[in-house]
Amino acid sequence: MEYQREIDGLRAVAVVAVLLFHAGAPGFSGGFVGVDIFFVISGYLITGIIMRDLRQSSFSITSFYERRARRILPALYCMIFATIPVSYYMMMPSQLQDFSQSLVAVSVFCANIFFYLKSGYFEPNSELSPLLHTWSLAVEEQYYFIFPVFLVIVHYWLRKALIPLIVLLGVASFALAQAQLNYDPAASFFLPLGRAWELMIGALLSFLPRFKQRSGFQWELGAGLGALLMIISINQLTAEMPFPGLLAIPATLGAAMAIYCASPNNLTGKVLGSPLFVGLGLISYSTYLWHHPLFAAVRVYYISEPPLGLFIALVIVSIGLGYLSWRYIEKPFRNKELVSRKQLAVYCALPIVSVCVLGLIGDRTDGFAKMKYNQAGPLFRDFDERLAQLSRERHKAWKEILAESAEQFSGNNSQERVLVVGDSRGEDLYVSLKLNESSFPQTEFRYQRLDDLCFSTLKNSQSLSGGKCRKEAEEFLKRIQVESPDIILISCGWQLGSAENLETLLDWCGGADVVVFGNASFNEINSLFFAISSRNIPREDWPDFFAQNIHIRSKDASLQVQKVTIQRGIPFVDVYRMFEIDPSSNAGRMAFNLMTEEGDPLIIDQTHLTVEGAKRFGSFIAKVNPLRMSRRPNH
Repeated sequence: MEYQREIDGLRAVAVVAVLLFHAGAPGFSGGFVGVDIFFVISGYLITGIIMRDLRQSSFSITSFYERRARRILPALYCMIFATIPVSYYMMMPSQLQDFSQSLVAVSVFCANIFFYLKSGYFEPNSELSPLLHTWSLAVEEQYYFIFPVFLVIVHYWLRKALIPLIVLLGVASFALAQAQLNYDPAASFFLPLGRAWELMIGALLSFLPRFKQRSGFQWELGAGLGALLMIISINQLTAEMPFPGLLAIPATLGAAMAIYCASPNNLTGKVLGSPLFVGLGLISYSTYLWHHPLFAAVRVYYISEPPLGLFIALVIVSIGLGYLSWRYIEKPFRNKELVSRKQLAVYCALPIVSVCVLGLIGDRTDGFAKMKYNQAGPLFRDFDERLAQLSRERHKAWKEILAESAEQFSGNNSQERVLVVGDSRGEDLYVSLKLNESSFPQTEFRYQRLDDLCFSTLKNSQSLSGGKCRKEAEEFLKRIQVESPDIILISCGWQLGSAENLETLLDWCGGADVVVFGNASFNEINSLFFAISSRNIPREDWPDFFAQNIHIRSKDASLQVQKVTIQRGIPFVDVYRMFEIDPSSNAGRMAFNLMTEEGDPLIIDQTHLTVEGAKRFGSFIAKVNPLRMSRRPNH
């Protein structure tokens, strides 16, 4: 294909958007669409190259994979080998075990599947994973495995149907991605079936006729409008919005318009084709590789969110490392005279196998736990072992107590029927109430699982769809209609954007009174103790360390939910109050008590309670008495 400087410029836009989004820079809340722009570019270039070779009868699947390997693998594994020792030094065992598992996933080109199963892209803990960004490489790698074969088969046997089939694939993929947002948004984000439509946009673009001049008002307008659509997406989208799907259309369509319309004869093309943009575009792949491990490293070290200025400095460092990687790794490996096919096979196979083996060892040893305990010291080892014991106690207690939750309310009209609804935080609330039943005489408690992401499923109760969410929604509606609870307590791990879902649920709560609980979430308790132990922080400095690094999470999300309850006249319980310590006791800095007087944690991770934590939470609820806060006059 003819070289287009503007495409390298577009790569620069994409990578800068992603970097500044991960840095938390103002104005780049939607910078994650840079990945979507990359997908459109890949679909366009790869399809164009393959179709050119097919038309010239020169296409070789072996040569195609060789070019992809030269382009992707050497720089990728250079970054991974640099990341391994830093991760080993800085991470605690549980984090290191997750990292080890991700090494295996990257080595078998399934990083997207691993992170889909592990956690969401926008989850707080995901930003601590050095290899999270490799999910997008895995999507492209899976595309490279399947799509060339598809093009070859269709080109030789169904040539006239090629474009209609690509359109059909794209439409089906988009429909799936949009549907998955209602019941499995992580699948829509991470898995190739929900992303294929973005690559198909680029693929279809490669079949359009090319015009060399592309000068005049229509080209200026098309290129400018494409740039505007991308800028709006980068600036206006947020991580809390349902994505991809309809909201991904502006960025992907804008990228396609820029590719097709931009040229040296119009303003957008001149900007994208400028030396600065082209230079950043040339090193965009390597820059993308290096930025996330750097960001993850400082986040692991700082525990709390590092300052924006540090991230901006790391953006510059990422660009510098990207240049070095492009200059001394990417370029040499692309040169067949410098690196033969046999040498490439050896240089790629050895890192893949060694990284995979190292990852398996790290997983089997629970993140090199014994060595890490020696590094961190006895304090962390003892704490980690105690935390594991408390986790086992929690699992046993929750299993026994939740086993009763599926039973229907008794027919005793003298008892108040209280249904707890929610995700794992709802489970914690239900267990806390059951452990303090003596404080709630004449009250029956039951629990119904309903993840807040599934609330939207209730919008059309006549045609519930979508696996887990459908089942949970159907069970909830049945309990409301058949059992008619007096009070519904709603507790979930609220995220920004959950408020709209809560509105949907409230509309289906029937005649029951409702109380909504906020969510309290902090840094992982064991990460705090790992830092305390490995950095030898004296015990007398622990309160100040906790106050500085507890890094409360989800507060803004709880505030959004609280606004909904105020508008509806519904009681709201601020769960953070359970953990509060008088701010005046710590130089005016808000502090939280996450431990018992004996030094046992009240939470096992960021938010889920230990047995003792549940007992104290139940006692806190009894004092707040949300059941009396309901609006029913006879309560």
